[in-house]
Amino acid sequence: MSEDPVLLCSDRNGVRTLTLNRPQRKNAINRDLWIALADALTAAGNDRGVCAVVIPAPVAHSAQVPTSPAPTTVTRCTSCNG
Repeated sequence: MSEDPVLLCSDRNGVRTLTLNRPQRKNAINRDLWIALADALTAAGNDRGVCAVVIPAPVAHSAQVPTSPAPTTVTRCTSCNG
C-alpha cells in the first residue's frame, strides 16, 4: 500500500495550485513536504505555461491561520498573457 502524497498539484488556465496534504498533522510542514514544495515551486518557475502559483490553506486543516489581510499587489506574468 502506497502512502498518500504530501503535496497535491493541479494546473488550470496558467495557475498551478499546490495543496498541502497532511491533514492528520494539520498540514504541518515536515522534511518531505518541504522538499516537495521546493521541487514543485522550482518546476513551476521553469514552466513557461505557469503564470501564478496558489497554495491554499484550508482553515480546518492548517496549523496556522493568517491574521492579516491578503496582499493586494498583483504582478503580471510576462511569459504568458495573464
